[in-house]
Amino acid sequence: MKTQKALEFFHLGNNCAQAVLMAHAEELGLTEEQAKKMTACFGGGMCVGNICGAISSGMLVLGMKNFDSSAEMAAEKMRIRKLGMNFMKTLTETYGTTSCRDIFSQGGRTACNKVITSVCELLNEQTKNNTAAE
Repeated sequence: MKTQKALEFFHLGNNCAQAVLMAHAEELGLTEEQAKKMTACFGGGMCVGNICGAISSGMLVLGMKNFDSSAEMAAEKMRIRKLGMNFMKTLTETYGTTSCRDIFSQGGRTACNKVITSVCELLNEQTKNNTAAE
């Protein structure tokens, strides 16, 4: 459901980063408008073709959903870092890069649609895995 919602936001003209965070806004305690503003400069690889905005927003969602501020800080930083590293590794293995410029060169907005889909599916899978572990 969040994947479809993110793709709809993207097709309405939001950048890829906005689309991903807006699709997850409610569960994170944000409004869609707040999510849109927070990620306005993340699209287009932080506006300069660097790390993909959809991936950047995915990392935001991952941290917001999983960081336990009541845990011992050093241990929690290591735990959340591993989650982030696994997330990035999976996307790098899938696309060969996390660079917006390089991903876009693989198919333009069609490639963007694929990354948005992958990011949302990974976040959904991660949520299922965390729920099952509890």
